[in-house]
Amino acid sequence: MSAGSYNEARHDWESISRYVKEFQRANNLTPDGYAGPLTMAKLEQVVAKRSRISKVHPLPLLPDGRRPVATNLYRRGHWGWDYFYRYQSGDVIASDDHRIIAGGLMRWWYPADAVAVAAADGVVHVAESMSTGHWVWIRHDDGYATGYFHGTSCLVNPNDIVTQGTPVIPIGHDTRSTTWDKVHLHFEVRKPTGSQDPRHWERVDPKVWLAGAGYSS
Repeated sequence: MSAGSYNEARHDWESISRYVKEFQRANNLTPDGYAGPLTMAKLEQVVAKRSRISKVHPLPLLPDGRRPVATNLYRRGHWGWDYFYRYQSGDVIASDDHRIIAGGLMRWWYPADAVAVAAADGVVHVAESMSTGHWVWIRHDDGYATGYFHGTSCLVNPNDIVTQGTPVIPIGHDTRSTTWDKVHLHFEVRKPTGSQDPRHWERVDPKVWLAGAGYSS
């Protein structure tokens, strides 16, 4: 092994050992930097706990049992899912912004009192107004965070502890009412990094994170 390869391998080992020590300290284990039986057993417990958190889609069932529909239509600069309800004859249309017509037919619709709910238990990280309405970010025990966009207000505050199904924002008109920005819930999943700004966090496919999720009512 060349001197350069040896130094690179040593640097990698030192980095891994440092992370192992941090994990050991956080879990009351001896911080020796080695992934021994006790450390590996604790790691498996943590992973199992985080993978088991209960999740629901961020838009609840309607009283008639109708499920929300998630779309991920591509637009430049657009990430995450947009949620809608399928229109049915007899649905009350609160305003032109609460419906979307496509191909000459009413396709998507929102009731006037639609509210987004927390997809899982967690702690509110951000709850504030932005250029496209109010948004909320919640950090969860599995190490991920969920974002809820285009609300008329925030129903929670930073540092609030919320449970799955807790209302977080009423869905309403944002500041860009165009064909693509009618009333709807925009939903994102991200992996927090060192930044406090959710827009700088690592993007995660909502389809993967929500696999097996149910619906609140």
